[in-house]
Amino acid sequence: MKSMSLAQVAERSGVHYGTVYRWITEGYLGIKLHATKYGKSWSVTPDDLDQFAADCKAATLAEGSPNELRRGRVQGDRRERLEASRKRLAAMGV
Repeated sequence: MKSMSLAQVAERSGVHYGTVYRWITEGYLGIKLHATKYGKSWSVTPDDLDQFAADCKAATLAEGSPNELRRGRVQGDRRERLEASRKRLAAMGV
């Protein structure tokens, strides 16, 4: 089975190669792309890429879209920061 470089995976997936590197090192929706490192280069098999795509699709269907999840986290963070600011201002008597 022929392996692909990060650039080849990125081209096939329609994303930047930095995104593919992040899928390998950090994962996406809690799922990491399996890859093998040879010296300074990473290699991904087509089967591993297909499995990653299928796992991400299943996770998205189970949890909601990544944009919805991200939007919920951002809005929650904003609410928390706003509430913390209100408390600091109240403590200062403002």
